[in-house]
Amino acid sequence: MTTIVIATVSILSKNLLRNYTIINVACMAILTAIIFTTMLSLVTHTSLTNIAVEGIGSSFGFNGGLQHKNYLGEDALISFIGLYFCKGKTKYKKINKILMLISILLVIFSNSRECYIGLGIFVLYELIYNLRFVSKTQKNIFVLLSGLIVVVMGLLLFRHISNNSGSYGIRIQGLINYLNIYGNNRFVMLFGNAPMAWRNSGLSYEENIRSVTGWNGTVELALLNILVKNGLIGLLGYIIIFFNYIKGYVKMHSCKDKEYGVLIIIIMLTSTLVQSGVVGIQSIFGIFGYLLISHFLGDNDEKRQASIFNNSL
Repeated sequence: MTTIVIATVSILSKNLLRNYTIINVACMAILTAIIFTTMLSLVTHTSLTNIAVEGIGSSFGFNGGLQHKNYLGEDALISFIGLYFCKGKTKYKKINKILMLISILLVIFSNSRECYIGLGIFVLYELIYNLRFVSKTQKNIFVLLSGLIVVVMGLLLFRHISNNSGSYGIRIQGLINYLNIYGNNRFVMLFGNAPMAWRNSGLSYEENIRSVTGWNGTVELALLNILVKNGLIGLLGYIIIFFNYIKGYVKMHSCKDKEYGVLIIIIMLTSTLVQSGVVGIQSIFGIFGYLLISHFLGDNDEKRQASIFNNSL
């Protein structure tokens, strides 16, 4: 069912978010839901914090009643980005400033390094994209060089984290454990391992996998979740989806739709290195990200078709 939801939303949702007002209302709904789950957790005496392994400034992170702090951070981050896109384009100008501040505070309180990285990418991307140059050629050269520098620095940072971070090490170990056990099983590698992951053992999805592959590794990586749920065929499906996204944006002329869509793609692809939000529905991050990417592609198509129609007249 998760696969059906993600496939449907990522492929068939170009006209679902029809304008910025709908995006704005959706972001407001995300924050309202977080407030509701927080209040519900207070009433039911459910913990509002999780342990933040290698947390920044604290060993705990606020989860807003969403089971895990990373889910809260992802939801708050995608809400902030959506509200930023709507800046000056809807009637909710004053309240949006307050909501954006609340979203940033939620990201900070979540103590999620993944979301800090996503927020950093957002700030850096917007600074580079909106720089003013004498000519378009100068800007393209600067953006290209900046992109190369960012990629190199990102790879060095990723290498440092993977070699020195204990919390990230156990995520990698989870993938290694799975491949060691099932790597030679062609059927499982091609089609996934759902009977193992969802067997009726009284354990959760994560516990079912770890009880087989080993407790020294977790199941948080997106790649591991894809292999378990859908196998290499599913991985190919995700590759095709994002390839089509990228191909669509490459064909675009420079515009806000392209700026916003590419930003979401970068943040979502980066998140797959540390979390599974893009391939799951436990948080709204992945689903809303697909909706935004599809919206900006569809919006650009409508503008192009309208331009062709007007020119023909």
